[in-house]
Amino acid sequence: NITEDFAVRQLYDCNWIVVNCSSPGNYFHVLRRQILLPFRKPLIIFTPKSLLRHPEARASFDEMLPGTHFQRLIPEGGSAVERPEEVKRLIFCTGKVYYELTKERKNRGMEGSVAIARIEQLSPFPFDQVKAESERFSNADLVWCQEEHKNQGYYDYVKPRIRTTIQRAKPVWYAGREPAAAPATGNKNTHLMELRRFLDTAFDLDAFKDQE
Repeated sequence: NITEDFAVRQLYDCNWIVVNCSSPGNYFHVLRRQILLPFRKPLIIFTPKSLLRHPEARASFDEMLPGTHFQRLIPEGGSAVERPEEVKRLIFCTGKVYYELTKERKNRGMEGSVAIARIEQLSPFPFDQVKAESERFSNADLVWCQEEHKNQGYYDYVKPRIRTTIQRAKPVWYAGREPAAAPATGNKNTHLMELRRFLDTAFDLDAFKDQE
């Protein structure tokens, strides 16, 4: 399998492996893969403890049976895949923010117009799977969404890699908090206001029209 050979070769060539698993099944698989690798590389897992008690962060045992494996990227699997040509926006994200995005998408009734893909392995970067997902929703604009402030999350890392993957055919827009010196506001109301603001940006299909 060419895809599996590429994934293993990437692991062999990199200095370390960085993941942010959003699914218990994927968390299981990345630990299992780490044990079974025929070589030693550091594994950094950014998955937060809050997902241990998140009601949506669950997996079927079917995802951990023989024949299943770690997913470097979890593609959109909802109603958006039925008519991919009608999808207006493809949101890439990683980790816990995925659950905020799917909740907001459902509340807005935008399951058919917005696709959400989870990049579970950040390093080495899943270039092949990002390319496949971008090509599947070829009419969609591309957005990276994160909870972290712009200067503290993954945006500056993933943006050039996604752009390289798509041969710079489209911009990769940003939906997230503005740059800040502190990792958190320290004020719950301000925190919720920032969350609302970046979710509005993520699902406003005209948010980036004047920046093109």
